Amino acid sequence: MMKLVLLFLLSLICGIATGIFYFKKESLESDKRLSLYFSVLGLIFFQTFCSTFFGLDNFHPLLILASLLFFVLVLCLPPSMYLYVVSLFKDNSSKTILKNSLAHYIPAIVLLIINIFSFISLYNLDVGSDNYILINQIRTYANFLALFFLFLIQNIFYIYLAFRLYFKRQIVVQSTQKINSNASLKWMLWFITGFTFVIISIYIFQISPLNPLKSFLRYGLLVYVLLIIFGGNKNVEFHLGNRQDEKIDSSKRAEIVKNLVDKMLNQKAYLNPNLTIRSLAIDIGTNTKYLSYVINEEFEKNFSSFVNHYRIEHSKEMLHDPEHEMFTIESIAQETGFKSKSSFNAAFKKFTNTTPSKFKKLKLD
Repeated sequence: MMKLVLLFLLSLICGIATGIFYFKKESLESDKRLSLYFSVLGLIFFQTFCSTFFGLDNFHPLLILASLLFFVLVLCLPPSMYLYVVSLFKDNSSKTILKNSLAHYIPAIVLLIINIFSFISLYNLDVGSDNYILINQIRTYANFLALFFLFLIQNIFYIYLAFRLYFKRQIVVQSTQKINSNASLKWMLWFITGFTFVIISIYIFQISPLNPLKSFLRYGLLVYVLLIIFGGNKNVEFHLGNRQDEKIDSSKRAEIVKNLVDKMLNQKAYLNPNLTIRSLAIDIGTNTKYLSYVINEEFEKNFSSFVNHYRIEHSKEMLHDPEHEMFTIESIAQETGFKSKSSFNAAFKKFTNTTPSKFKKLKLD
């Protein structure tokens, strides 16, 4: 009885949350994405409630159709989580992902087509006929593979993408010193971690011989849903680079990129060990905020990684050049703009996955 109450309560809360975020005053893109996430969760809970209440052996057509839609909804959950995470950022790469968001639901759409086609076909075929058996087997195998294999792969893939996006944006926020975005970053980390914990718990409790543990999962899901409503309602989207994407027009942006590349490639500004984002911005005729935004958006790096990329490429040329064969690693570090051998070694290994000494020896061999 308590299981039914919890499942109904979960579906009801998710339904209310869907409406709250979708019809929220001044609704943002992230609110709509969170609304979609709640609608998928709510429908999954409601279908589970119906199956438990009416029994799995009930063959009413509507209940059969609902059970088939359950598998489709399950495949919608991981991409909905990821797209909500993406929607929290207002930059060009996020806009591109969201614009093509339908592609993330292709597996669910394919399974939906299979299930609807099989449902209609089986309803009009004689039970026990060859076609009936064939279509029923196709449907059974498709849903089995979706739930036990594809859903697992989806979760691994989208959780990885979500965490990768979090750490990538964390670097950008730190490099642009967007302190007011830290709260959104913390919320994002909590949301991804919470989703990961729930998915892992579901798999663990499914194989656990202790059925009472499953009741703790349902209580945990209730707490999880309530916390998401609370956190999602307080959270706002944030713009990287202090909303510079709204202030830099395309011509100005192209001009900064052109001057920046010229300064780095032709004038080799990176060789200056005391190079700062402020001095570089002055040299190319812009300000630090604009320059930081362009480096983040066009090159997908923070300032330090951007400069070190050029330094490492220069050092690789020197390590390969016979004229510099007698140079020590420390000398090459100084020649390419690094202040110390240790910082050079660390940066070199980060970009090449090897040390300068091994790189040089490999070339000589």
